[in-house]
Order: sequence, then C-alpha cells, then structure tokens
Amino acid sequence: TEDTDANGDGVVDGRDLLRFNVDAEWLRTYQLGGLQMQTQLGLAGDVIRVSDDSIFDDGDSGLAPMAGVTLRYPMVRASAGGVRQFIEPVAQIGWIGGDGLSVPNEESTRVEFDEGNLLSLSRFPATDRRERGWAVALGGTWARLDPDGWSASVTLGQIVREEAQADFSDSTGLSGTTSDFLLAGQLEFDAGLAISGRTLFNESFDVSKAEVRGDWSNDRLNVGGSYIWINEDTDIDLDSPIGELTFDGGIKIDQFWSANVDWRYDLELGRAATAAAGLTYTNECVRVGLSINRSFADSTTIEPSTRLALTVSLRGFAADTGEQVVTRSCGKQAK
Repeated sequence: TEDTDANGDGVVDGRDLLRFNVDAEWLRTYQLGGLQMQTQLGLAGDVIRVSDDSIFDDGDSGLAPMAGVTLRYPMVRASAGGVRQFIEPVAQIGWIGGDGLSVPNEESTRVEFDEGNLLSLSRFPATDRRERGWAVALGGTWARLDPDGWSASVTLGQIVREEAQADFSDSTGLSGTTSDFLLAGQLEFDAGLAISGRTLFNESFDVSKAEVRGDWSNDRLNVGGSYIWINEDTDIDLDSPIGELTFDGGIKIDQFWSANVDWRYDLELGRAATAAAGLTYTNECVRVGLSINRSFADSTTIEPSTRLALTVSLRGFAADTGEQVVTRSCGKQAK
C-alpha cells in the first residue's frame, strides 16, 4: 500500500518524482552468408529523486550496462503469381547489468509481452524498471505474402532468463525464469477482411492472456469486433478474470454525413458494459458531431450513466487529414 504521508500528520501529501535518464547505444550488423548477426552495446544512467513519500526516501540512481547478440536466418521462397513465403528463425542472448533501483513503480505497472518486444533487452514500458541479468530469446516467424490473394503471418517465441524479475506479474507471461509461449498471427484477404490474434500460454497450455480482433471495410462501411481475456492477477489488483466482447462500426452515409456505433459486453458479469453511437457532419469548413454514450456499470461506487455530447470544430485552418473532401472552398464570395 502506498504511504505518502511523509510528515506523519495523517494527511496524504502526494508523492513527487524527478527523473533523469540517459541512454547510449551502439549497433552493428554483420552478414555471414545467409546468417545475419546484429550486435549491440549500451549504457544507461538513471537518476530518480523521490519526495513526500515515507517508504521511498530520497530516491536512487545507478548505471545499467547492456549487451546483446541477435542471430537471424531469413529464408524466402517465390511461387507463381507473385506469392512469396518467408521463414525466419531468431535467437538472442542479452544482458543488462547493475542493480534495480529502490524507487516506486510509477509507469511500468502494466507490461505487455508481444512480438514487438520479443527481442528487446528490457520489456518494461518505461525506464523506472529494467530487466537485469542474462536472458535468451528464441522464436521464429512464418509469413505468406500474396499481392492478389490472402496473406498471413505467425510468430512464436519464448524467453529464458538467469533470474526471475520481481516486477513481472503472472498475467504478463514473463514471470519466473521461463516465460509463457507467445503466439501471434495475422490473416488478411484482398476483400477487405483482416483477422489478428495473440495469446500467451505455458507448457500445460494454461492461457494467461488472449486477444482476437477482426475487421472488414469497404469504401463506405467498416465493422470490427474483438474478444479479450486476461487471467486474474492480484499483483495488479485484478481479483477476477476479464472477459470482454467489443463491436464497433461506422458508415459513410454521403459525402457529408457519417455514423458510428460502439458496444462492449462483459462476459464475466453477463451484461453490457458500455454502448455508444454518434452522428457526424463534415464539410470543407466545419465538423459537427453528436454522440450518446451509455455506461451500464453498477457497483457501490459507480452508477449507470448516460452522456450526450455535441462537438464543433473548424477545419479551415487544419492540415490535410487524408479524408476525401469535396472540391469547394470555404470563404466569402465576392458580390
């Protein structure tokens, strides 16, 4: 429990933080036949000062030297019709030295393990926490690319480390000395349909986190939905699992009018959580939006509520938004 009553008067003062971080890194890539080797060396300096907190007194500082070697062996096969298949096994050994700082965890409370940080030396989202010690990342990617048909990719990976990191909770999939398996994939069709998914599971196939997202769009209509499941994790105040279904969509009625809807359903509670709908008018001068949002939350602290909103924004001074606009000008016509 946070204790920010620094002077003991029974009043919470509010923690204050001053942080200064410096990172320097050197990268070099070598091509050894079909094998690609990337080396990296770095040094990070962290200075964090804490005030108005009786638990973390004054703050801490330290240096974090780091090094890593990543090996890749990409293989490509071309087929008829411009179809290409790609397979790339990867392996990385990395090390970060120094000691963890005795400071509050302000920004690294929610950690995601995905294909984007599989080969990162530290997977914390901010520098108030860093992974320490030796770690090995193993994985691979398969992809099929078709300019006129369907394309897909699948990534599988796992982390093995020398020492467990105390600030990785169970739901991150990174706790312990061996991480959960990461499995992620995407599937796209030329008709505008795209499906993506990601999951974390251990050797017993117990899933700690899963997400599936589907989208379809054309020139006028776009619809999408997702399923999210996260296992309970008391370290991040998640006393029960999260299971949700979401739906969102929009339609372009004509060159000026568009509408959108959004809906979220709580599978654990067996009821809708939120719903929203909106109507927007846009021309070359102004954008006007009318929306209604309904929250179905019902607890001892939060009551169900409905919110109406009207927004008006001028577009005459804005940069190009990338949207299709009519060829009219916004200005006063000469008499």
